Amino acid sequence: MDQSGGRTILTSAAPRIRARLADLPPGDCGCSRRFTQSEELFLELDEYYEVPPIAIHHDVNRREPSAGFLSAVEAVLDQVVPVTGGLLAGLSLGFNPLHASSALFYRVLERRGQRFIYLVTVDLSYRPLLHQVVTAGSNDVAPAYRTNRIFLAPDLVPLQDDLRVQQSISQTWIGETGRGYITQGIWIDRDLNKFLTRLFVAPGQLIYPYFPFHTKFKAICFSPIELGAGFRPRAVELIDSARAVLLPRIDDILETLREAPFSEELELFREMRAAVDPGWHEVFADLRLRAYLNEHDMKEYIVERQ
Repeated sequence: MDQSGGRTILTSAAPRIRARLADLPPGDCGCSRRFTQSEELFLELDEYYEVPPIAIHHDVNRREPSAGFLSAVEAVLDQVVPVTGGLLAGLSLGFNPLHASSALFYRVLERRGQRFIYLVTVDLSYRPLLHQVVTAGSNDVAPAYRTNRIFLAPDLVPLQDDLRVQQSISQTWIGETGRGYITQGIWIDRDLNKFLTRLFVAPGQLIYPYFPFHTKFKAICFSPIELGAGFRPRAVELIDSARAVLLPRIDDILETLREAPFSEELELFREMRAAVDPGWHEVFADLRLRAYLNEHDMKEYIVERQ
């Protein structure tokens, strides 16, 4: 997916992999779900698996993945599919040349005439602190490594009829800070994600760093924490219902956040929260994220159900 233009840069790849995933049962994904301190979702497996070497460079004008990349993806699937339940059941493999170290699994879903793409982005790039090197890499090829983590981003993204992203978010850049070489842009994306998520979560309930409703590709998206194939129809229902609440007021939300950082005391937020169906609170009522320190003394969060 191209975040700036809303174009679908997602080349369907490897029909053999698609056929393989189509045969998977649509069960739950029972893996431990966790977040890093930088808000990245990952699955922690009981067993380690190996990721073969992947080329670091890829011509962005070449839409098709290399044979080496497809071979690496198949090798990873051989190891993780048996232990991840219905995580990838019924999905197709896609490829974006702008993100050549990621395997993209997707499926187009529909509800009441509105189409969504369910996109699971699996990051296969090497992370020195977290991964155990099996074979050294080079300037052109990443190392082969062992890990028991799957870093992924599941997103439900609204589509137009022509498979372009249905964008509803205008400019989120509001200025700059600093001087000279240390000038930095000021964006309201984080505040916007807080607004969209807190609106549907019960007052006082903390689920950081999970933002189920957030902006991506200039669209209002939903990241389900339940990753089995059986939950996808419910996930589509949730994003469709949330968009019905948010889209009529999205310009007001953006304007409010350009003037002030997010707070639950914002007049617009209080007005919209009062109008939201309290049934939304039940969606996330039993969700808890517990903080802990990993083996490198870095804070992480584990998803628990109460």
